[in-house]
Amino acid sequence: MVAGENNSDWAKLDADGFDTWKGHPRTKVGDLILMYRTAPYSDIACIFTAISDARATVHTREFPWKVAVDPGGGFRLRKTIKLTELKDEPRLAGRSFLKKQQGATSRKLDLEEQGAWRGLRKILEDRNPGLKEYLLR
Repeated sequence: MVAGENNSDWAKLDADGFDTWKGHPRTKVGDLILMYRTAPYSDIACIFTAISDARATVHTREFPWKVAVDPGGGFRLRKTIKLTELKDEPRLAGRSFLKKQQGATSRKLDLEEQGAWRGLRKILEDRNPGLKEYLLR
C-alpha cells in the first residue's frame, strides 16, 4: 500500500508497479484516481486509471479497508497542486472534498456528481502540460 507519506513511496511505485488501493465503492474500470498525499505534502501528485471495478475485500491486517480498486497507468504531475491552492480556487469553492481529505473514498458523491470535476480538471490541465493528452486516452 502506498501512502504517499515519504519519498520511498515513489520508489516503491517505480520499482514494484502498482498494487491494490482503498477505493470508492462505485469505482468502475476507466475511472480516474487522483493520488492525494497527506501531510507534510498535502497535495495531488499523480493521476491513475482504475483497471478494476471496486470490489469488497476481506478485512486483514495488511488491508483494513472494505473496498479495493486496482490502479494502472499513471501520470505524475510536473507541478503538484497543494490543498491550500485548491481551497483558494473559486471554481471549487465550498466543495466537500476539500474539507475532509482523509477518507475521501468514503464519500457518497464523486467529484463529477458534486459538480467539482470540470473545475478541478481545468486546474490540473492548466498546470501540467501533457495531462490533457493522457486524459484523452
